[in-house]
Amino acid sequence: MPGGLSTGIGRAAVADPSANPWGVVLVADPSSRAAGVNTLAWFSDANVMVSSIAAEVPLWNIDPADEDQTARAQHIAQQGGRMVAGGGASAADNLAFTIPVLAHLLAGHATISWAGPLDDLLTGDGEFPRQIRGEYHSGDGTAPLDQGEREAFIAFLKTRGA
Repeated sequence: MPGGLSTGIGRAAVADPSANPWGVVLVADPSSRAAGVNTLAWFSDANVMVSSIAAEVPLWNIDPADEDQTARAQHIAQQGGRMVAGGGASAADNLAFTIPVLAHLLAGHATISWAGPLDDLLTGDGEFPRQIRGEYHSGDGTAPLDQGEREAFIAFLKTRGA
């Protein structure tokens, strides 16, 4: 992880999903300076998640001595801040808008493979929730997990990473 635990995303990569229920899977672009980074990070809320992604991921791929790259990274961070400040809707509605926009802004830096609440991993129909449930159950992951499996699943997530 670029910057390690000194960054918000670095700390989120080791955070407890029980207390930080908003997650994202970030995969660095293979051509970027952060090639090989593939992390599942957990945040206290969706706005903190979007702000951290917008502020930090563009820095993964810049030469600090290059003013143009630095300016572009700052612009992306400002856009992320505007998306969060625009709030008012539910977190899920905000993510439905912000994640595709953020993914576009981050092109060439990283891909957002999944973003959402922990409960989406337990019951969601998306590709990543099915994949991770399949790994947990050694199956196809189509069946949702019940609340009785929540703690064991969270323990699995902590050891699995991205």
